[in-house]
Amino acid sequence: MAHRVYPVESHYLIEIDTCEDDKVTKSWIWDVYIASDGKKNYRGRAKESTGDYEISWTVLRDHDLLQEMIRHCQMVMFEI
Repeated sequence: MAHRVYPVESHYLIEIDTCEDDKVTKSWIWDVYIASDGKKNYRGRAKESTGDYEISWTVLRDHDLLQEMIRHCQMVMFEI
């Protein structure tokens, strides 16, 4: 049986504000994890602080891994 190991390389706390008329209407707080197998294969996941929203481990392909994860979080926020 084959397996792959992706140690978590980075863990971030990200705050993303939604605004209306230049006023913050809600602050979303996300725990973001980025892992790598050491061979330039990356995975990311995120969990919103209330536990209501989560992005399961997903393949990351962009050069800026953190910005890619922030975009994933924003997509979840704007689907609501």
